[in-house]
Amino acid sequence: MSNTDTDTSKTRQGIYKRIIKPLWPIWKVVRAILHKFKMLISIVREGGFKKLFYIIKNYRQIKAQQRKNMTESVEIDSVYQDNLTFEGEKTDIKLIAFHLPQFHTFPENDEWWGEGFTEWTNVRKGNSRFKGHYQPRVPHSDIGYYDLSKVENLKKQAELAKQHGLYGFCFYYYWFSGKRLLEKPLDILLSHKEIDFPFCLCWANENWTRAWDGQNKDVLISQKYSEEDDDSFILDMKKYIGDDRYIRINGKPLIVVYNPGQIPDCGRSFKKWREVAKNNGIGEILIWTCQTANNTAEKLGITDYIDAEIEFPPHNYWQDSLAVRNVDLNGKNAFIYSYKRLVEYIIEKIKKDESKKVPLHYCSMMAWDNAARRNNNWFTYTGFSLNSFYRWLVTIFEKTRREFSEEERFVFINAWNEWGEGTYLEPDEKYGYANINTVSKALFQKPLYDDLLIINDKNSGLIDESFERDDNTSRIAVQIHMFYTDVLDETIKYLNNIPYRFDCYISTDTEEKKELIEKRFKSECECESFVVEIFENVGRDVAPFLQQMKDRIDRYDYLCHIHSKKTKTDEHGDDWRKYIFKHLFGSGRYLKKVFEIFEDNKNIGILMPETYPVLELQAEWGGNKEGTKTLLERLGIEIELPENPIFPVGNMFWMRREAVKKIFEYGLTATDFPEESGQTNLTIAHQIERAWIYIAKSVGYTYKKIFNNVSEDVNLDKKNRIIFYMHYDKDNEIKEYDVDTIKCFQSICEKIVFISNSSLSPEELSKVDSLVNKVILRDNVGFDFGAWKQSILDSVDEIKEADELILLNNSCFAPVFDIKAMFATMEKRNLDFWGNTIFPFLPDGSYLGTDYIDEHIQSYFMVFNNKVIHSVDFWEFWKNLPECETFIDVVAKCESKFTKKLSDAGFKYDVYINESKYISRFLNNYAIPYEKPSSFVLLNNPFVKKKCYSYMDDVERIKLERILESL
Repeated sequence: MSNTDTDTSKTRQGIYKRIIKPLWPIWKVVRAILHKFKMLISIVREGGFKKLFYIIKNYRQIKAQQRKNMTESVEIDSVYQDNLTFEGEKTDIKLIAFHLPQFHTFPENDEWWGEGFTEWTNVRKGNSRFKGHYQPRVPHSDIGYYDLSKVENLKKQAELAKQHGLYGFCFYYYWFSGKRLLEKPLDILLSHKEIDFPFCLCWANENWTRAWDGQNKDVLISQKYSEEDDDSFILDMKKYIGDDRYIRINGKPLIVVYNPGQIPDCGRSFKKWREVAKNNGIGEILIWTCQTANNTAEKLGITDYIDAEIEFPPHNYWQDSLAVRNVDLNGKNAFIYSYKRLVEYIIEKIKKDESKKVPLHYCSMMAWDNAARRNNNWFTYTGFSLNSFYRWLVTIFEKTRREFSEEERFVFINAWNEWGEGTYLEPDEKYGYANINTVSKALFQKPLYDDLLIINDKNSGLIDESFERDDNTSRIAVQIHMFYTDVLDETIKYLNNIPYRFDCYISTDTEEKKELIEKRFKSECECESFVVEIFENVGRDVAPFLQQMKDRIDRYDYLCHIHSKKTKTDEHGDDWRKYIFKHLFGSGRYLKKVFEIFEDNKNIGILMPETYPVLELQAEWGGNKEGTKTLLERLGIEIELPENPIFPVGNMFWMRREAVKKIFEYGLTATDFPEESGQTNLTIAHQIERAWIYIAKSVGYTYKKIFNNVSEDVNLDKKNRIIFYMHYDKDNEIKEYDVDTIKCFQSICEKIVFISNSSLSPEELSKVDSLVNKVILRDNVGFDFGAWKQSILDSVDEIKEADELILLNNSCFAPVFDIKAMFATMEKRNLDFWGNTIFPFLPDGSYLGTDYIDEHIQSYFMVFNNKVIHSVDFWEFWKNLPECETFIDVVAKCESKFTKKLSDAGFKYDVYINESKYISRFLNNYAIPYEKPSSFVLLNNPFVKKKCYSYMDDVERIKLERILESL
């Protein structure tokens, strides 16, 4: 580069830094305003000012509803669940539930509180104190208001806990200088060895008071903490510690202390306990203290005297930032906190990975609420959510796996049966087994909503004769709202995949469209019969569907509703429709399996595609929750709607007649729907879309999301393909997924060149020697582009003889989908070079130290045809490629420049995953392959980045692994 060039470059950089970069944020605002102004002009031209005013009014309503939705909900977000089975599942987490024994009568309580008093007395007194407050809590009929002085109830508790993967109970041990309270359940357990369930004890070492707070006011029986107590405490515990079921860790029995801050001299007491235990045949003991009363071991100065700590939420989580304001308490005083904010706070705290002087064992809780115990000044964590509870559990389980050996992976939960404090795993009447089912799903690393059914070749599929009716009438009807007739041919093509007799009912809005549809269906569609009818253009696709099928629905067992989905404002409309059609009608083989699911599972009422990944953030109520609830009430359906709705986003799905019949019978007409004026939300059509699952649920049906993974016959042209597979492994190993990747490409490549930047031993190389044509070992310099440059420039003649050149690095696991299908798809598109995913243009290139980032094919996988590999530009790029010492340099100087270099030379390119061009914008995330890899997998992305395990959260990890396991 000449001095003049250098000066010019510096001048450009100076202009950018001083003028362009500071003005860029202003330009973004101006551009947004211009875009809105252009949209307003377009609306006025199309529909006049009347339409403009209507849209502005609708927009304001949406915004008002969204602001309302932003107000934090205090209601519990849960649903009733039956007791799920987890037979055969395994976990390495030892989950212990704190267990309250105060569910039986004893003399002291009779004296202090009245004859017959138990914890149930408080629970029964519970009443709702504010709107959305879940009180009273009523135990499920499976357990009732049980009595723990009866051994059968202890047996039931142990059986349920064991069934759901819990490791043991931690019983509260009420000991007051030798005086025992609530000892009966524990002594019954000791005498019944057939209750095969581990346990340990937690000394509930606070004063027993009338206020249920352990303080010094209104004390009924107090703790003394005398030196004599230190001796007798361990001696009294000996009979429990000696039980074979007592929990030991590395041979040492575990003793938990609830409130160490109440003990005057923990150093003295704990030292004495250890001495007495050794001298009386118990041996070494473990002392773990709970983090209660805003104390920690470090704060109390007792870290030298204990072996570990246990979190004990809600203790130590009374931060003002978690408080919920503006709750009408009807004149009462209370401390109201947000459960969801608590969980987010804890997860963020765990991510910080703060150092600890002693090991800390994590603990979770449910909807903590002691209003049943107090008339005033109670504490409540509102807005309990199964989603938040699951995230909390998954996070602390995974953190425990990272911090502890398998023998020591203990996690606690508050509690098994704290009914008076609202946090219990046992089932209740309103939500059934939802809490304990959620715990099991987290323990066994299952998704919270395991509702995705991946349909593979292994599903058998019905034969034609077993499905059809004897009278030759159709069991299947497909209703299509055809507003955009330019997708007519595509729609008919998919419909013709239905392998059984089916009838079609098509709605449209003009006579001209009707004639075109009739002509095309008559000549091209393989349905038994079809009817095309004109409906007023109101209610989008929903109103015509309900009106057209109202009097016809009883003729059929199964229906499908689709429409000519297009989105004018964004580029995803066609991709979205094709995604839905693939998972509704993918192939005849696939549809046989779909109907087999319906026929074999009589409780399934709806089968719908998984939400289009681009629109994951739009799968919400969007201000329609109250409207949907009102609609359901009109249908006679009383149901508590969840915080996050489940619905067929896009309103296209398969359904069983009986599951949805209720809304057709109700008789909605066109007058129930507003006039079409470009509404994007908050209409009855949007509410019906969100109501289908709950309509089906009201008559006993459930749903499944379906994903088409049935293989198709692929005709891939045989070509002379050569692949340069670049390998690097910090452990200097060739992993199993490297070998699997090479085997995948063996089926389509004539030559495989294996390049490694690692120091591989002959033993490692033997794993691929028989699979590849050439091995190149080199120093670890220049990353993948450095390896490719050297190998490509050393193989000019060999490459020019090829029809296609493939560049692939080992940053991904082996392909999870058939690469032949990918190649066959892309080779139909007449491209010069292509890849799997694209990185979209970014005006801010600060990440790379550049002015901006050009749109470019992500370089982990690229394919070039013969035309490109014979071009001067291709070879010029490699010859002039700079040596890079950092990953950022490689992206900035190599990966992000290659696509533009070839594109500027006139070569045509594209990518297999078209959604990669815009999904980041929709999900507000430019790290989706790493943080949300399941979203790309659902788009049939064959490559999963290995580094995703360093970036995705544990909930996403479980979802991803579940999908991959099912593929």
